Amino acid sequence: NDGAEPVRLVSATSARAKTVELHEMVMEGDVMRMRPVKEIVVPAKGRVTLRPGGLHLMLFGTPTPLATGAVVPLTLTLSDGRRIAADAVVRQPMGGMQ
Repeated sequence: NDGAEPVRLVSATSARAKTVELHEMVMEGDVMRMRPVKEIVVPAKGRVTLRPGGLHLMLFGTPTPLATGAVVPLTLTLSDGRRIAADAVVRQPMGGMQ
């Protein structure tokens, strides 16, 4: 985010999935849990890295399995309504989850 104000990512879509959710991994007691989040805030003049084990996008309902390294086209929607086209690289497919 090169701007002077934070940017909020509020949703994402992909032609390669029925649903895309914004997720985070958090430690609850002794257990690491994944949970959806309503938004991902990118600070002013900053950036956020999406990665396994942290903030990430979760794709559900893919017609075919997504292999590590596959490129997935996304449309990211910001809180002000702007849409941004982006390509994401699959880093860690969830075995058996489609």
